[in-house]
Amino acid sequence: QRFRMCPGIAIFAGVPLVSLSCFGVFKYTDETIREALKKKLGQDVPETTPSLYVGGGAAVLTYNATKRSILLVPAFREGAVFGSPSEIKTWMDFWRATGPRSCATVVALVGGFMAAGAVRPYVDASTIVPQKQEGPKEQ
Repeated sequence: QRFRMCPGIAIFAGVPLVSLSCFGVFKYTDETIREALKKKLGQDVPETTPSLYVGGGAAVLTYNATKRSILLVPAFREGAVFGSPSEIKTWMDFWRATGPRSCATVVALVGGFMAAGAVRPYVDASTIVPQKQEGPKEQ
């Protein structure tokens, strides 16, 4: 048969791929916004502990909101067609059984990390105390 699958490949490759995607999206978003703030403020934006908590909260809230809203789309509610994993023989069977719901979960997860990467630099920038410009000293 064509397109026979090995479920282990999906598990073995899927988890690291999603993890690396989350990290890459987070890092790219964080660094891009940090650079923009550096140009605007004229100084580096140091990382702070509060931004870790706010970023984590943003990730969780975005994940939950995205997952709940995307699952309202009928195409993403389909799935679980098969009664047991032993009935899945091809990649198409795997997609019909798990694909739409898994896709929605991955989109929500990566979106959560994007939100965390976007929020953290702004929280860090809000903790910067503007430095007073000193004029020439009189002697």
